[in-house]
Formats: sequence, structure tokens, C-alpha cells
Amino acid sequence: MVSVARRAVGTGVIWRDSQQTREAIDYMVFNVTKDDIRVRMAAIDEAIWPQPSVTETLPADPKDRVGFSDYITAGRVVFEDVIKFYYDQTNKMFGTDYKPPK
Repeated sequence: MVSVARRAVGTGVIWRDSQQTREAIDYMVFNVTKDDIRVRMAAIDEAIWPQPSVTETLPADPKDRVGFSDYITAGRVVFEDVIKFYYDQTNKMFGTDYKPPK
């Protein structure tokens, strides 16, 4: 009879028997019998589509609309004091004179 021990290590699981040590990864399959341990990778389909809904899709109620916040509608915020340091270092390193966005 084959004894199999396992313990969690990193992202996988270590499987040991008297003959081999293997680290399991995602989609790895262990076929364990009293005579042998066979390790293989599962056959998976990478292009998986969800099942169709069993309920009817209803349109959103316009009164539930939240809209955008003032922060979002005011446009982007450029933190010039934060990025100026990196622009200065990069310009010095490459001999350029790019200015941070205003």
C-alpha cells in the first residue's frame, strides 16, 4: 500500500510517497491507487462562456441612477509635486527636458 503525505508549501501542495516527491500546481490531477500514483495535468478549456441566465434580464430603473461624483466630472488631478521628482530624475538620467503635465 502506498502512503501519501501532503503539506501546503507556497502556492502548491507537496505530495510524497516512497518513490517520488511532487509539488502540485493548478489543474494537476493525482490518480492514487494502492499500486501506483499517476500525476497528470487536467484538460481544460480556456475559452469558457457562462451559462445563459435562467431569469429574464430587466432594464435598469432610471430613478436608481447615481451619476458621476464631482471629483470625476471635474477632470483629472495632476499631482505635480509628486511626479516632478520623477520627471527631474528621468530627465537627468536621459539628458531630456520633458515637463510634467499641467
